[in-house]
Amino acid sequence: MTLLGKIRIIFVVAALGAGVLFGLAYRYQVNQFRSQLIDRFMQVAPFCHAQITHKQPMTSDKDPLLSTGGFVSLHSNDPILLQFVQTQPIKIHMMPRGKAEIYQSKNGQYYTRLQTKMGDQWLRNTQSPPHAITMLSWYGLALLSLGLLYLWLARSLRPLHTLHRAVEQIKHGDLSVRTRQPRHDEIAQVANTLDEALRRIESLIDSRQLFLRAIMHELKTPIAKGKLLNAFLEEGDNRRQYEALFERLSLLLGEFAQIEQMLTAHYRLRPAEYRAEDLIDQALELMLLDPEEATEQITQDLESSSILKTDFNLFTLMLKNLIDNALTHSPDQHAILSVTADRWTITNTGTPLPHPLEAWREPFGASSGGLGLGLYVALNIADVLGMELRYEHREGVNVFVINTG
Repeated sequence: MTLLGKIRIIFVVAALGAGVLFGLAYRYQVNQFRSQLIDRFMQVAPFCHAQITHKQPMTSDKDPLLSTGGFVSLHSNDPILLQFVQTQPIKIHMMPRGKAEIYQSKNGQYYTRLQTKMGDQWLRNTQSPPHAITMLSWYGLALLSLGLLYLWLARSLRPLHTLHRAVEQIKHGDLSVRTRQPRHDEIAQVANTLDEALRRIESLIDSRQLFLRAIMHELKTPIAKGKLLNAFLEEGDNRRQYEALFERLSLLLGEFAQIEQMLTAHYRLRPAEYRAEDLIDQALELMLLDPEEATEQITQDLESSSILKTDFNLFTLMLKNLIDNALTHSPDQHAILSVTADRWTITNTGTPLPHPLEAWREPFGASSGGLGLGLYVALNIADVLGMELRYEHREGVNVFVINTG
């Protein structure tokens, strides 16, 4: 549940609690008013009883006690009393010489009837009873205050949505987003700190890219000159070896450029369906292995009609590094490549890795004597392609598994 959703629940509970509180307060006021009504009536009840006993009419003008107590006398045949026929009183108070019954009219006015053996006397209360509309007005004002407070808090949390969208863009490699806020609260402090960190990271990445590109540019020049000079050599083993060497260096530079793009999230995946044979051929071509060497050093066990949907360049680069490592670190210079519908397995005899596979998440992080950059590239490509690269050592055999499913 989002933070705004939790705040919304809190305000809904607060609104319901306020409703219950105001309802109880109104009920308390009504009960208090009725109790006070009985108390005031008890003060005038003896006078009313005496008047009934002597059969003397009562009027509020002649009887200041009634007006002081907040009552007006009514005749029993007053038409206004017809509304209480066959109506139960809201409260009954027993007295020594009779009882008092309290009625409430449709407009909220209170009436009291003194019932004795000698006769009845009706009184109307002149004091204002508590009105529900007043309590509802206060409740509405409380709801309005809660609503305004909720809107204020929701507006204060709005930068979190902007910050979340910015983080989503950063996750997809866009470091050019701006998260700086002109405010001075805690959310703005986090956003501004993140913006400063992004600018710092952006500067470091730009510096690294400039450095790598400068190095690759400087390396391309001697390679090109070497190729040119090699063209003037006579045909022979030396010329073919130099050609293979320069070709290898050119491929490595292209590989480094591709790795640099991938790790800076500038690389766009181009997934498509490819046959396993085509992917393997491209990986072997990157290794500069001729068909005879490939057949001699690599045993292939392919499931018939194996098709994989992936990025051609990245997957073949990962496969090339894993096969190259298997051949380099195998005593018999031999590796086995098995392919099924959802799994590619590369095995070779040899000693186990000195550290868990995750230790090669950093280039040369686990070892500088080999098995450094190749596994680093393979692990990062597997993450980019959404695949899983696993390793285990069984009975003197290193097993690397690419789960493609």
